[in-house]
Amino acid sequence: MRGAALLVGMLGTWAAGAAGDEAIAPAGGFNRPRTSQDPGAAEAEKTPTSYVDRPLTLPGGHLALGSSFGWLHADLPASTFLGTPASSLDALAVSLGARYGITDGLELDLLLPGLALAIQPARPAQGVNPALSLRAILRSDNVEFGLIVGAFIPVFEPRRFEVEFELPVALHFPGLARLASGLTINAATERSAPLGASVPLTFELSLSPHFAATLGTSFLLDFNTASYAVPLSVGAAITLGDPAAFHVDLSPSFRLPAFLVKDQGPLRVSGSIWYLALGLEFYLGELSGLVDGIPHAVDVGPPPF
Repeated sequence: MRGAALLVGMLGTWAAGAAGDEAIAPAGGFNRPRTSQDPGAAEAEKTPTSYVDRPLTLPGGHLALGSSFGWLHADLPASTFLGTPASSLDALAVSLGARYGITDGLELDLLLPGLALAIQPARPAQGVNPALSLRAILRSDNVEFGLIVGAFIPVFEPRRFEVEFELPVALHFPGLARLASGLTINAATERSAPLGASVPLTFELSLSPHFAATLGTSFLLDFNTASYAVPLSVGAAITLGDPAAFHVDLSPSFRLPAFLVKDQGPLRVSGSIWYLALGLEFYLGELSGLVDGIPHAVDVGPPPF
């Protein structure tokens, strides 16, 4: 879902990034007390406490809200691959998103219109198109696989409809680590727009139930120019609160979107583009539990008749 070239599209996606891809919230909403008679008690006991053990979709009926803040710096040489002349850029990006579990293996994701603001050189703020995606995931023991279909809605320039198809796969090592990969193909309605594919690879190591270290890379291919790039990222996943109740995940990361680049020249290593990001995701739990937990603002007492 990504621009004059695939890499520029990926930069835009990262700059407008929604919240993290993996999360789970337990049944019952905001820290609702559990008893042996509570029908959600058994489910809460089964809720993974380690970040790396969480499935790729939210449980059915559960909701999570997220936001992302990022700072992009780029010293760009003239390049047909990037589609730009030599330039330098510093920009701030903000986005909001939401995820809802339709069933235990089916999730709806929404990325609200984002905002990208160039600080140097100063330019007017630019909107980032919203996105909507549906993910269907199957799990067998410690292996997950499925299909994600998404689309960018043409609200801002460039006004073109973009679609993405992803085949994710994740291998869980219970309580220890998670290895995720897959295949992503993205395209747009305009012929001049880039047609590309990527193969991501992410490794997450659990250091405690509330902290995981992450290392990621990908192979990004632009079919139009036969150019490719290999990004590199390091980060962490920090859980604040009880994973079996309302909690917040913080996801700080440092990324080199063009760590390795191959366009018209030889393969080269580049640190001229970097992106510092912080993602937050608030796990609100089951919607019915949230509604049940809202107290009455005013007690009007019994009726007067």
